[in-house]
Amino acid sequence: MIARMRWLLLLSFAACLAACSSGFAPSSIDVDQARLEQAIATRFPYQTRWLGVLDVRAAAPTIRLLPEVNRVAIDVELTIDERLSARQLRGALAFQSGLRFEPGDNSLRFSQVSVDRIAVAGLPEALAGQTGPLGSVLAEQLLEGALIYRLSDAQQEALRRERVQPGEIRVTSRGLNIKLEPRAAP
Repeated sequence: MIARMRWLLLLSFAACLAACSSGFAPSSIDVDQARLEQAIATRFPYQTRWLGVLDVRAAAPTIRLLPEVNRVAIDVELTIDERLSARQLRGALAFQSGLRFEPGDNSLRFSQVSVDRIAVAGLPEALAGQTGPLGSVLAEQLLEGALIYRLSDAQQEALRRERVQPGEIRVTSRGLNIKLEPRAAP
């Protein structure tokens, strides 16, 4: 009789675990600001030549989260060496970016990167008008489509098992939140 009760108790416990397992599925995935900063840091320092006469170096990125507009801001320091005069100029460049999930490789990437501001003290007037295009080129080369986060194999398997997929991406005061939504039936 005691053995039978133990057996029934064990079966009940196992049934409860099986029934509850899908109830513990996460509703979202969080990516903290530190992870974003690590992802950005891998892209810097960045060097390029502009108009054949300026050697441009972008470094020291910092991130600001903009939950009110659901975007991420990236500020970088600029150093520009004028090849003709051997003069070095310093400045700053500020970007903003949206985010997108790329299902092909289960990654989160920057999207719709735009230049907020570019300022370079002492840049000759003839070249000052070219800072807008310079900022746009740097935004495209540095950040557009850049990898921020990739789901681990274990996360991908858990999402398949729970029949959910990444949906809306929200910028929060602490980082990013990726909502999980039911996977469409095949």
